[in-house]
Amino acid sequence: MKDARKKLCARIEKDKFPESLTILTQEFKGEVGFDRNFLLIAKLEYVLLSLNYIFMQDMPLAQCYIYTIVTGFWLLMVIIGRPLKSKAGFIIFVFNQAVRLVLGIFAVVLATNDSIHFISPDMMIIVGTIMIWTVMGTLGINNLFSVGCALYSIYESIKKRSSRNNRNLQNKKTRVMNDSARHLRQPDISYQTY
Repeated sequence: MKDARKKLCARIEKDKFPESLTILTQEFKGEVGFDRNFLLIAKLEYVLLSLNYIFMQDMPLAQCYIYTIVTGFWLLMVIIGRPLKSKAGFIIFVFNQAVRLVLGIFAVVLATNDSIHFISPDMMIIVGTIMIWTVMGTLGINNLFSVGCALYSIYESIKKRSSRNNRNLQNKKTRVMNDSARHLRQPDISYQTY
């Protein structure tokens, strides 16, 4: 049992990230392979979507379906895997991915309409306006999340600093009181033996 524990500890030490890369991985749990390779998998998703944009330009309906499927699968993987430590980071990431999925569904509807013509031109303008407002609303909500997180971090650092200052002030008061009492006591010389 001890050998297995030592091997496991050695394996965990070996699989840790170098100190120079900890800034990139401090938001991730790192418990399983999905967590440790989250950034790599995210880049793989971006590569797939970029290849989709480049090579599927002549087939807009297939391009929209591939985008929606890849984005939906990635969103599902993130929800199931929960690779992020902080709840705020997880909520922001899932929110952004969900908006991308909704925009992909809109793109599927618009591309399908190009081939079947089931939506009137007036309705197309409304769908386009909804897409624009969706993007603008997402940007606004992301900005509010960012400002809220920044204000919360500032609040936490001020709270930590004030508690540290109060603790230091209390220690100084205790030390001053102990030191002042020590100086008031006079040593009793009469009981000294030589």
